Order: sequence, then C-alpha cells, then structure tokens
Amino acid sequence: MSMFTPSKFAAFICLAIVSSPLWSHPGVDDLIHRLSHMIEHKPERYELYIRRGLAYSDNAQYQLALADYRKAAALSSPEALDHDVGVVYYRMGELEQALRHFDAFLAQAPKSYPSYEYRARVKRDMGDYHGAIADLTQYFRLNDSPNPGHYVSAADMLLELEANGPESALQLLDEGLEKIGVVPQLQRKAIAIERARGRKDLALERLQTLESVLSSSPSWQLDMAELLIDSKRHGEAANLLKTAQAKLEKLRSTPARIELFKSIAALESRIKEENS
Repeated sequence: MSMFTPSKFAAFICLAIVSSPLWSHPGVDDLIHRLSHMIEHKPERYELYIRRGLAYSDNAQYQLALADYRKAAALSSPEALDHDVGVVYYRMGELEQALRHFDAFLAQAPKSYPSYEYRARVKRDMGDYHGAIADLTQYFRLNDSPNPGHYVSAADMLLELEANGPESALQLLDEGLEKIGVVPQLQRKAIAIERARGRKDLALERLQTLESVLSSSPSWQLDMAELLIDSKRHGEAANLLKTAQAKLEKLRSTPARIELFKSIAALESRIKEENS
C-alpha cells in the first residue's frame, strides 16, 4: 500500500489524535452503536473504523479498538494509524509496543505534539527520564496550549536526574509560566522547590505573584502567613491568619476546612513561641 499524500495524512491526524477521552461519557455506548450501524451500511469508509476504534480505546475495550484499526489500515494505510495503535498499547501497559508505534508515527509526522506527549509518558514509565524530558520539550515547543501538569512532571524528572536539577526545574517552570500565564500549579511547584532549597524569600516572591488569582482563598493566606513567619514578619502573618479564619467561619464546615482551622491554630502557636 502506498504512503498517504500529505493532505490525506493530515486528515488522519485531525480525525484521530485530537479526540478526547470518552470513558466517562454516558453516551459512549450509543456512539459505538451508531458507528457500528454506519459501518454496516458503508463498510468501505475507513474513517468510521478509526472513529469507532477511538471510542473503543477510550472505553477500555482495547482488543476491539485494535481490530478496528487493523480494518482501517487495510482500507487505507497502516502507518497513519501508528499514533492511535500506540495509545492503545500504552493504555494496555505494553510499553515497548507503544514506543515502537510512536517512533514510527513521529518519523512521518515530526510536528505531532500529541505523539510527543504520549511518547514522553511511555519513556517516563520505562524509566528513560532523559528521553521523556526531550519529548516533553518538543511537546512544549509545538503546542500553543500545553498541559501545565506536564511542566510539573518534567520538573520532577529534572529533580531526580541532575545535580543542578532545582535550577533546571525552575527554569522550565518559568518558561511554562511565561508561555501559558500565571498558573498556580506551576508556581506552587516552583515555590516548593525554592523552600526545599532554603530560599524562602524567593518562595515568598513567587507566592505573591498568585495574589491576584488566589488572595481570596484561605489556603493561599495560610501559605503566605507561613512564609511570612519564616521571614520573621509575624505581624503581617497574624493579620492574614485572622482574615483566613474569618472567611472560613462563614463557610460550610468540611474535613478540608477543619484541617485549615487546625493549621491556623498551629501557625498562631508558632508566632507566640517565636515572640516569647
């Protein structure tokens, strides 16, 4: 079978790799049923097998997904299905098979950031952190709206790998913040790294950048109060703790909020001890 033309291969990519997970969607069974009905009437349409294969894959019906991809490949071109087949093998835990298919797909579509994302997951799970970080770097470069969680994952791997891991991780997190804006998930990871290094002044600066986003949150106020206590700014910390407690008292009691009350009490005790 001949290779796809660039336009037809691009159509495959649009059809397949941009799909979203369906396993929690209440209508997935209906979708599979409708696609099966369409296939009965138009069995020559390879894209219907791909769509049903995606639904099977997202619904954890992996062997059925592979069977549909094989049918689509027989009607079109097998190399265009490597990404989707790789996803199935990844979800099945067959990492070597998954890696082989992602390698093959990226050899033909080197700008496919979803494939770099999945291949990074495979390499991470195989313990190849260097390879995973390299793939995530490509993913970040090619994707205008990368998943913030992948920056955190890459930062964790850098911390494991390198003697200067904290510096490399902070640089990567800052690149993410510059690209996608103020994202608490990224800045909180950076704050944790700075605190672990004993650079509490820099951690405080970073937490202050989240004020416009999180200042009304009692959790942010407690985090800020703790860093202020570390910096011996006890008066400011005490005022924040009072504000946080007043807000919590107006909210419905939950286990998480009860824990926040306990944290407030612990921080207030710490202020008293350090001032005694």
